[in-house]
Amino acid sequence: MSPRKNYHKKNLTLSSKFNIKYKNNSFAKTTLQKIIITGSNGFLGSKLTKFFRGQYEVICGYNNNHNNISNNKKIKINYNNLENVKNYLESNKVFSIIHCAGLTNIEFCEENKSKCLEVNYKFTQKLVQISKKKK
Repeated sequence: MSPRKNYHKKNLTLSSKFNIKYKNNSFAKTTLQKIIITGSNGFLGSKLTKFFRGQYEVICGYNNNHNNISNNKKIKINYNNLENVKNYLESNKVFSIIHCAGLTNIEFCEENKSKCLEVNYKFTQKLVQISKKKK
């Protein structure tokens, strides 16, 4: 069943904004699980941000521009320095990271192979290493 739809079971109700647990005539409100979507300004990242809104607390990862990100928390992610991501993961419970960031302009990548390798490959490696340490 989709978390977006309200449904009832014996002692549990899920709503689109909060997981509300009913037990012994008391309600316990818990917030949504957090996910980080890198590249949230791009085509795929922006679609996933809209798709997961309401099911998760979406934190939008951006590098230079965050004009297209609205109504969501934001985190600046620089491929050279992932300290802020590391610090955020250490101080917050993050359920998942969806990595959509990358250089996609083929002509630019052909002319700037080292930068393309740094952003599309090494940045992904660093993100995986940080995620594994958090686990």
